[in-house]
Amino acid sequence: AKYLLSALNGSSSSSPSSSSSESGGGLSSLPSVRIDVLERLPTPFGLVRSGVAPDHPEVKNVERDFERLFEQEEDDSNAAPPSAAGSEEKGASGGGGRGRNGEGPLAYRGNVRVGRDVTLDELRGLYDAVILAYGCENDTELGIDGEDTLRGVLSAREFVAWYNGHPDFVRVGETVADALGGDGGGDGDGRDVRDAKVVVIGQGNVALDCARILTKGGSGLSSTDAASHALPVLGDGVRSVTVLGRRGHVQGAYTIKELRELTKLEKGGYDSRFIITGDDLDAGLTEASREELTGPGARPRVRIDKLLRDQANATASAAATTSSSSSSSSEEERCDDSIEKKEVRLRFLLRPRAFLPRSDDPSKLGGVSCERTRLAGEAGRQGAVGTGETEEFDADLALVSIGYKGSPLPGMEDEDETEEDEGAGSSSRGVFDSDRGVVRNFHGAVIRGGGGGGSSEAASTPPGVFDSDR
Repeated sequence: AKYLLSALNGSSSSSPSSSSSESGGGLSSLPSVRIDVLERLPTPFGLVRSGVAPDHPEVKNVERDFERLFEQEEDDSNAAPPSAAGSEEKGASGGGGRGRNGEGPLAYRGNVRVGRDVTLDELRGLYDAVILAYGCENDTELGIDGEDTLRGVLSAREFVAWYNGHPDFVRVGETVADALGGDGGGDGDGRDVRDAKVVVIGQGNVALDCARILTKGGSGLSSTDAASHALPVLGDGVRSVTVLGRRGHVQGAYTIKELRELTKLEKGGYDSRFIITGDDLDAGLTEASREELTGPGARPRVRIDKLLRDQANATASAAATTSSSSSSSSEEERCDDSIEKKEVRLRFLLRPRAFLPRSDDPSKLGGVSCERTRLAGEAGRQGAVGTGETEEFDADLALVSIGYKGSPLPGMEDEDETEEDEGAGSSSRGVFDSDRGVVRNFHGAVIRGGGGGGSSEAASTPPGVFDSDR
């Protein structure tokens, strides 16, 4: 919506005498554009509200941009002609607020569920174009033992939505409190949150967000807009967080900003060390990985490599200093020091094979069993190959952060294959690809057909429906 309005505003500076053929058509050739944003929750802003980490207020500032757009008054010079107010016109007063009650070009319609309050076909009849931007509501799963049966295994999406206050995920607090031993209504076991150990599987920015939030704890988030119900559960932060992935550091999906924040935890007053070993980095530095660190577009990876190696050197230096000082410190001082420091460890070349139950309570998570991997393949296409060696990590809570999958809106469920022509053996399928978890589209235009978006001639296109998440 924001970019459509930006394009419209930009077109208003064009010369009035310019024709649609000269300007390329599009928004600049339209006398009036009205955009309605439909949201199933009463509150606006979507993932900006429920997906962005609460300690990233600079990212959440985009809410102000949306607020300004929602509050923008309609420009009379760009208002719809009187005939557009008729109920027979698409987008008229019966179809979502075209010019009603002095509203501006962008209107928010909260608490509207497609499939319950209005169907997708009805929307196509009410509007000239329907843009699908409802995101992904499912997670990519590991498909290993214990993932669906042990208490204490969650997706990172659920965890993030919970600490951001999404109403659909309040229940997650009980699982987190039960796993960490914090104050949140779970059974717990009398442990302090600080004694808990967490494994985060995946090496994207969401995984690093989860690690940072868990380490800071509720006390470190009290000045943010984190949900109030999450603060006591997270306490003063957990003692040990291990973030692991199946490939090397060069292939990580994180950005340098997220990594740099982990390096600043200790100096920021959160009593937490960010630990990386040089051996772990070197193990993934194959010839193909070296190629990935050179050439066009490699600069972000080169910067990340340098930051991680600097941190590995700092880790080694701190370990040497600790070893030297421990020989001259009393046992009581050494115990005090170990209690104070929390740790975030970044590990590579590890593929989870099973979630393990606790010995004293088989219904709860007790650990994660991983197989060590090595990289194989050409630059840009390296895969993780198992070595047969295993390593186990103690864990009270595990967060899986390896990607997301979409789900169909009512009315676009994947249809069974049906013969259109017995001789040709062709088939027609619904607009949603359940295997991939995406809406079938051809360069954004939603399609209906078996090709999955490979060819515009192999499928029919529902007029005016577009997928923004292609």
